[in-house]
Amino acid sequence: MKSPSNYTSLSGTPLPLFAKRSRRGQAQRKMLLLLFGGASLMLLLVTSWQLRMLSVSEARDQLVHSHCSSPHMTDADALQAMYANTTQLVPQELESGRRCEQRYTLMLVADRDQASRNESTGDWRSVLRRGSLCRLRRGGFSVSWLDEVPLSSRLSYNGRGMELSDLIWFGGQLLACDDRTGVIFALRGGTAIPRHILTEEAGDLAGKGFKCEWMSIRHGDLYIGGIGRPSISRNDAVAVLEPGGALHYVNWSQPYAALREAAGVAPHGYLTHEAAAWDDYTDRWLFAPRRSSVEAFDEETDERHGAHQLLWLRDSHNGSRAKAVALSAHNASRGFSSIKLLPGSPDEVVAIKTEEVEGRVASYLTVLRTDGSVLMGDVHIASAKFEGIEVAV
Repeated sequence: MKSPSNYTSLSGTPLPLFAKRSRRGQAQRKMLLLLFGGASLMLLLVTSWQLRMLSVSEARDQLVHSHCSSPHMTDADALQAMYANTTQLVPQELESGRRCEQRYTLMLVADRDQASRNESTGDWRSVLRRGSLCRLRRGGFSVSWLDEVPLSSRLSYNGRGMELSDLIWFGGQLLACDDRTGVIFALRGGTAIPRHILTEEAGDLAGKGFKCEWMSIRHGDLYIGGIGRPSISRNDAVAVLEPGGALHYVNWSQPYAALREAAGVAPHGYLTHEAAAWDDYTDRWLFAPRRSSVEAFDEETDERHGAHQLLWLRDSHNGSRAKAVALSAHNASRGFSSIKLLPGSPDEVVAIKTEEVEGRVASYLTVLRTDGSVLMGDVHIASAKFEGIEVAV
């Protein structure tokens, strides 16, 4: 029996789909299959590209979101940094709820320079202060100071130590950096516990404590920088501390040069940096310089060159670009020592300004918008240097 050449029904009738076609019909069918296949391939490629772009966008959004939503320091964390036993503390009335639309807890740390030495005990001392920043319902801000505790350490370099220059919440710890020894301390229960040692790594100063002046968290890593003035050795280096404890240094000569260019002080002038914050929302650095001058550094005139700008810096593999924002109010004897973005308000910052003129020392607190407008003018903190600030919510 001759076997059928096509599939058939049970009765032997050829099925239409598999019925024998003419050569012309087969050619048309091949053409349709080619067209259909080409269109399908094109659709697949376009869809794949769209999905890839979507995944890249989602990954970027998730990265920013993960860092923007990282845990902030809480009021309880702030108390634990100051007191070994917080269960006995009676809650204080910080601000009237009828006055405050929102309240932030501020933590400040002092840099007493040579006055840090306690001759009677042979150690070095600082102070950790707690305050309350109130966003007023009628607009603006007010601040009140709650309490403070002493901090001490026996670590020093060339007879100086515990000159704490910035403060930051990182890895579930409140950290402060000593700009003399390069030691990063964890502050807990009113005790300064050494956690990391940063050192200079090249030249005659190799092994000297890293002159840390500012700290900020970028993409989960802690960046620690110096004053960024070219005439000071190794101030183009920035230390990067990873959450797991790994430490490395990066060359920041290009970003610092971009900041000087944007501030209008290049090529002969200088900037001195003690305050910086990474902004996850715009993927940029925000710098608030301490000193700014179009002329070369001179120790006698430097104390009256307080900076009057905020500087935005975008640093990438394509290079560093910066732009300046002028402040709406300015006092030439005061410059920024520390700055933090207010949680939940990415266009607002709280900052410490320091004044050192003719032997007179004072610190002030201010609140600004990132466009340079002033939300709270300089409020006197103390006739001493407070150079680090962190915000708890």
